[in-house]
Amino acid sequence: MQTIRAITFDVWDTLIVNGSDDLERRRLGLPSKGEERLDLLLAELEAHGHRVPASRLADSWAAVQDEADHSWSVEHVTWSSRDRVRRLLEWLGLDLDRGAQDRLVEAFSRMELEVPPCAVPGAVASVRRLGAEFALGLVSDTFFTPGSLLLDLLGALGFAPFQAAAFSDQIGRAKPHPKMFEAICHQLDLSPGEVVHIGDRCRMDVAGAWEFGMEAVLFTGVRDEGPQCPEGVTTCSAWASLADQLLGSR
Repeated sequence: MQTIRAITFDVWDTLIVNGSDDLERRRLGLPSKGEERLDLLLAELEAHGHRVPASRLADSWAAVQDEADHSWSVEHVTWSSRDRVRRLLEWLGLDLDRGAQDRLVEAFSRMELEVPPCAVPGAVASVRRLGAEFALGLVSDTFFTPGSLLLDLLGALGFAPFQAAAFSDQIGRAKPHPKMFEAICHQLDLSPGEVVHIGDRCRMDVAGAWEFGMEAVLFTGVRDEGPQCPEGVTTCSAWASLADQLLGSR
């Protein structure tokens, strides 16, 4: 077994609690992200003379999200905010000029920075501890928020700087595609056996890393896929104990 020199992390439900920003939005009396996206879409369409019933817009937008989810889980390609807006317009048989699309994409992309989700308990301190001994990287799929802004979000939440990052919107494929893991190892200038990847999904994180020759840990502190994983998968539900385990292996 090679000496571990770097640790890479998934973002959603590993470092950041997915959907926790909607709880904060509710506390602040704001609409959920999904509701705000529909409001913005409806307003932009009406401003351009397109009268679309709210129910039709909601149904069409839901169909677009279903297509995006299929692309992610089956084809291992994630759709950006722009991809989703363009596909919605195709569904509706309508058009918006580039400026209107840009406004929607900007609003969708920055929504999680304006009312940020929370970090997984213990993650910020543990990642800082690990950063004192290992190179740190990110291997994460992206959805509405692009990878470039995810780095800003992580920084705002207090995470230590990462030396490398492979985001699906930049690589062109999503986990468990080997291009994601190949990209991070290339950026770190390390062989796969020198890197441990930590994520919350058995197929996308653990299996993807294993198949590329990396070590892997399944994080179960937010969502637990442990029962779905093959025997022998290392799991951990608390960041402090995971950091102790990794630091103890040095």
